[in-house]
Amino acid sequence: MKLTSKHILPIAILLAAAASSCTSNDGNIGFWFGQWKVTSITVDDSIATSQDGTLYFAFQSGVIEQKIVYSTHDYTEAYGSWSENEAQKTVTFTFYEELYKPIDGYLATGDNILSYSHSGDNLTLTLADSTQTVVFSLVKW
Repeated sequence: MKLTSKHILPIAILLAAAASSCTSNDGNIGFWFGQWKVTSITVDDSIATSQDGTLYFAFQSGVIEQKIVYSTHDYTEAYGSWSENEAQKTVTFTFYEELYKPIDGYLATGDNILSYSHSGDNLTLTLADSTQTVVFSLVKW
């Protein structure tokens, strides 16, 4: 079959629909899905010193990405896994190995269990251990 200009538009529409459906069908995990901008970090009720960039958390399926975007548009990123315990209102971030260690300075390699609360497009994650309490405030980006 020879492709003509009347075939190109329908093919383009089908390709666009197929590409967009990948995220909606199997990747969209509801409330958590997508990128979240960290608007503040407090440690033991004191605002932490600002970083040299903007920290983001991104969630898809069982994967979490941490990314710091600098003013030069360069970035540093790390990947781990995450799971939610809705009954206990906790989320566990797991960073497995040195290559994928967390980049924010507050989360550790291994399991990090954080409590959470959310309202609309705002999310609060709290990491409490025996030495300090770290609160991340995020907004859906």
